[in-house]
Amino acid sequence: MKKIFTLIITLATMIFAAGCATGNNHLAVEDFCQYLIDNGVPVTQVQPLRTEVFAAQHAWAFQIDGKADQEIGVYKYDITNNKMRERLEKYQEDGYAMAMGLKYPVIISGSFMLIGVEKNPYRTQIEAAAKGFANL
Repeated sequence: MKKIFTLIITLATMIFAAGCATGNNHLAVEDFCQYLIDNGVPVTQVQPLRTEVFAAQHAWAFQIDGKADQEIGVYKYDITNNKMRERLEKYQEDGYAMAMGLKYPVIISGSFMLIGVEKNPYRTQIEAAAKGFANL
């Protein structure tokens, strides 16, 4: 009887822990910025963006290498919120986000969405960093 009780408790704990997995949702935009810098992407300026455009929790423009034409958009979603999680999943499934009738290719990194990476000279480094950051 004791073994059955232990097994039930263990299974319940595993199911609960799996349901609580939120990847890098606990991290902030500042953490992503530092992760990029640590991985060789020269982020030189950070400016807030409007969150409403893509219905994100937080939104920032990261200027890369001091050049205004090399900005990327970084959007943070709270995936414990069902609407935000579903929206982010749709962006990932589609491979793009729509705003004002325009398609923007996206990279999803856990709870973060990046826009404007495809034209950036640091694209390869940004993509590699985003992949690593998704697993933190």
